[in-house]
Amino acid sequence: GMRPHKCQVCHKAFTQTSHLKRHMMQHSDVKPYSCSVCGRGFAYPSELRAHELKHEKGQENVCVECGLDFPTLAQLKRHLTVHRGPTLYRCTECQKTFQYPSQLQNHMMKHKDIRPYICSECGMEF
Repeated sequence: GMRPHKCQVCHKAFTQTSHLKRHMMQHSDVKPYSCSVCGRGFAYPSELRAHELKHEKGQENVCVECGLDFPTLAQLKRHLTVHRGPTLYRCTECQKTFQYPSQLQNHMMKHKDIRPYICSECGMEF
């Protein structure tokens, strides 16, 4: 069928504007879905689930704060405590708190409402 909504970054085409908007998140820094284990952010729930499965299988035990790789999830969890502050990291915009700096940084992108892409067809910002 017709796919009139085209991504200006990678040229993938979509049937609906809402699908293009969702797709554009992968080209931006907005990653609203955070891993409960390591704090890494993802643009889509499916990406988060795939990542969490890697933790469960012991394939993905890299610290997002410093890049160290651990043989087990338990060791990664124990290590992550060194990055935790004495208090939680608090968002100055909405007062939500996070355990790790990377989670707060990721969250702050939502408040900035950064829309780096302007559609040449309709002028909408993403």
